[in-house]
Amino acid sequence: MSSKDPHDHDDSQPSPAHSRWWRRPIDHARAVIAWAVANRLRSTMAAGACAASVAAMVMVGWVLIAWDGSNWNGDSVTMDRVMAALDRGSYVEAGDLADQLQSQGTLRTDELGGPVFALGAAMAYEADDMWSREKSRYYKRAARQLEEARDRGFPPGRQGEGLYLLGKSLYMTGRIPAARTALLEALKANPPHKTDIHRLLAGTYLEDVASEPEKALAENTLHLADTKLSGAARNDGLLQRARILLMLGRLPECTATLKKIPPEAKNCAEAAILCGRILMHEAATLARKPDAAAENERTVRKKHHEAIEVLRKAQGYDILPTKATRKAMYLIGTCFLELGEYRAALAQFVRIRRLNVDAPEVWAANFQEAELSRRLGRNVEALAAYRRTLGAITDPENFSNPWITLKRLRRRMLTAYQDYMDAGKFEIALQLTRLFHPLFSRVRTLELTTEVHEKWGHALIGSAAELPPGKAAEMRRLGRVQLRRAARVYLQLAKLQIATRKYSDRLWAGAGAYFEGHDYSNTIRVLKEYLKNESWRRHPQALVRLGEAELSLGMVDEALKAFDECVTYHPRDATAYRARLLASHAYLEKDDFRQAEKLLLENLDGKWLTPASKEWRDSLFALGKLLHVERRYKEAVRRLEEAVDRYGDCSEVLQARYLIADSCRQAASAERKKLKENQVETGRAAHSRRIHELLSKSLDQYRQVQQTLTRRLETRELTPLEQATLRNSYFAVGNILFDLGRYEEALKAYSIITNRYQNDPEVLDAYVRIADVYRRLNKPNEAQSALAQAKVILGLMKPETKFSQTTNYTRQQWSERLQRLMNL
Repeated sequence: MSSKDPHDHDDSQPSPAHSRWWRRPIDHARAVIAWAVANRLRSTMAAGACAASVAAMVMVGWVLIAWDGSNWNGDSVTMDRVMAALDRGSYVEAGDLADQLQSQGTLRTDELGGPVFALGAAMAYEADDMWSREKSRYYKRAARQLEEARDRGFPPGRQGEGLYLLGKSLYMTGRIPAARTALLEALKANPPHKTDIHRLLAGTYLEDVASEPEKALAENTLHLADTKLSGAARNDGLLQRARILLMLGRLPECTATLKKIPPEAKNCAEAAILCGRILMHEAATLARKPDAAAENERTVRKKHHEAIEVLRKAQGYDILPTKATRKAMYLIGTCFLELGEYRAALAQFVRIRRLNVDAPEVWAANFQEAELSRRLGRNVEALAAYRRTLGAITDPENFSNPWITLKRLRRRMLTAYQDYMDAGKFEIALQLTRLFHPLFSRVRTLELTTEVHEKWGHALIGSAAELPPGKAAEMRRLGRVQLRRAARVYLQLAKLQIATRKYSDRLWAGAGAYFEGHDYSNTIRVLKEYLKNESWRRHPQALVRLGEAELSLGMVDEALKAFDECVTYHPRDATAYRARLLASHAYLEKDDFRQAEKLLLENLDGKWLTPASKEWRDSLFALGKLLHVERRYKEAVRRLEEAVDRYGDCSEVLQARYLIADSCRQAASAERKKLKENQVETGRAAHSRRIHELLSKSLDQYRQVQQTLTRRLETRELTPLEQATLRNSYFAVGNILFDLGRYEEALKAYSIITNRYQNDPEVLDAYVRIADVYRRLNKPNEAQSALAQAKVILGLMKPETKFSQTTNYTRQQWSERLQRLMNL
């Protein structure tokens, strides 16, 4: 795993010679501790050694205090002296001499790689004696120095050694492909470490993302073929061979190989762990069988429990947590996972994480803790674990972990992200995306971020439809906030991809998100940038959206210019029809009804647009509304009735019916004026019939509006506009019934109003109309009673009641009017 140690620093530059002396007693003390914890019998021996190391460190410290670095070794250093120190194993001296040699500036051209080679080689040799964290740091530094030495040129005769140590250092730091390349070159250079190179090459083939176990087995065979291998080295080779055979699924050979490792071997804990993995492999093979019966399931569970017991015994080989202990602990957690015992697995992974060491198992346990916490709905704990896990990855290309590949890690992180998105947990998904870089590229991370903001915004706006108007407005506002955030992230993407074809796509998406978020100023700004950078693609749509944004800001002339450009240069594009529709709205803003009607008729009468299109439908409704505004009621009714007949399920039908009803009622009023003026009996009869027809049609439409809104009220609260429409419809029904002379029905209609709006100012209008009906019925007492009731209700209304919003009079004017009506 490529995680930066908090204590690590850059050693690529030579350090003063005296700077490495004071660290050595500490490093050797750590090495003694690591050696001691590997076996119980060593612990007692280690106590004395540690005490001696501490004493030595104190003594060296006093020497350094009294020492004047300026008097250090005035003799000049040569490359031969450096190599001699390295060859006799005086690694501290070799490193210090290499530092001095570099600072002298006396290197020949063919010696430029010598000092960095000596520094890297010394660190690589010393790393074997370090404990876990120090070992990783030393190998990282050795790899940097040896790579530089390779680039500058290894010293004469050191090519094979340099490549071997470079390959080993790269392998130990998880840079598998680079390690394999160096090791293969080292083999060609014929170094004295061929046997160990074969072992390391086997490891690179085994641990690579695209593992090649057959090649690993071949290299391991060459390694074990060396008859001069020490007992410990042979045991390590056998253990590696067993791992390879397990990967190949050759379990009997794997078991036989493990039996060759004696119980007292240093790697006996690792061998026991491999025995547990064999049981896990057998369980997994059984579980994958398609005809797995209940007996098979019991066997699978039994093998997992057996594996747990074997792994727990493997933990007991060491007093303190070691690499083998961590492996055993991690595999126990994996067994619990396979058994479906998620809480036990989570507890096990938490225990590993609390070891607080830089190890692959600890990192993998962190990740498993995150995944299990998410599965158990513990989202706060899951995010914290994901943060620890992903925060440790600084260089994905050099990521290496034996428990999970980079590809699988990315896939599982995307699965976690998608699960949160599908569950509507957008806040958590957003926090997750903030952890994604550098595991994912900056561009991919921002793409996922925009997706969160957009889907979150749309979800909030969509949920507003089920809420009361007050809460719905706030929900839509929050939704638009998310859409505007998505737009800003799109613009970040655009900056990152300014030199690619995606630049204009990002601008387009950003403008769209700004538009949906009702940020029209930024919509205009981004669309203008888009039109400058995109020669033709989406030009009609961009012009229409630009005009629509400008129209929303009251920039009518600018909007008309954009719409006209769209229609002129893209007449056959479907967007041109929407441009005409929107341009008609703009002309209405300028009270240019003639031009607005012309554009709508061009859409409706043109040969390219059909009634099946949205633009044709919207143009028809818009024309009906326009004719109503112009008081051309007969034409308005014809167009609106056509729209209602064609598009009965459209959301605009309710308003269309209301306008039809109002148009018929207004037309009836016009006919009533003609009736008064016409003295010819036949003409008067025709006007009367026409009035009756118009009022009847108006009554029918108002009642349909009432029914629609009443049904809607059963499922949700009406919007303020819908409430006003329903109230007006109730009054209109009563007034039309009154005009038709259907007084008893009118009384019922007004009574509904008095019940529905008994605490609102408009109820006063209803009582006045009831009094009018009673007068027509020649019932003066009932008329007076209705007016008196109105006066009582007026007196009960709160002082802050706003009369002018729903009636034509103030409180005082109502009081005077009611009194005046009562005195008639």
